[in-house]
Amino acid sequence: MPIHDADRVNEVHAVDVDDDLRAEGLSMEAAVQFLLGRCRSGAENRLRYIIYERRIWEASNGWRQRAYTGASPHTEHAHFSASYETAREAATASWHLEDIPVALTADDKKWIADQIAAQVARIWAYQVDVDVTAQGVNMQPTGSVLRYVSSEHHAILDRIAALQTQLNELVALVEAKQ
Repeated sequence: MPIHDADRVNEVHAVDVDDDLRAEGLSMEAAVQFLLGRCRSGAENRLRYIIYERRIWEASNGWRQRAYTGASPHTEHAHFSASYETAREAATASWHLEDIPVALTADDKKWIADQIAAQVARIWAYQVDVDVTAQGVNMQPTGSVLRYVSSEHHAILDRIAALQTQLNELVALVEAKQ
């Protein structure tokens, strides 16, 4: 890989990104590891090397980690150095950073549960009380449903229970990927 621009214009092909990403549930370590995974798999080929937390990973070294002993330990930021190849530097494809798995916050879980409760209310015209706890999401139909327990209502209660189980499984799956 060349280390000088093919067009001879002296451009910077690197960016330093502050360690504090200001996104709850997302760390620079997770972002670096995500991009390294894409580089190692061949899904990303625009980077030459990444430096972070006294470590460096280079395309020329098969993206293997080694100690970085340069003047800056890169503990407050990560350094991403990009290719000088014209086609790669001109690429505008997504870096897919939106695919980095992050933990769901209590607000995220509440929002998801509220969306499901709203759908239950819209589809079956029943209200559902939603409670989000550390143990998961609990949805209970309001008293109006419980007063009239017919076979139709049993089906509704079963569907609410199934939605609650699916939501808790989704939350557990997302949290396990962090």
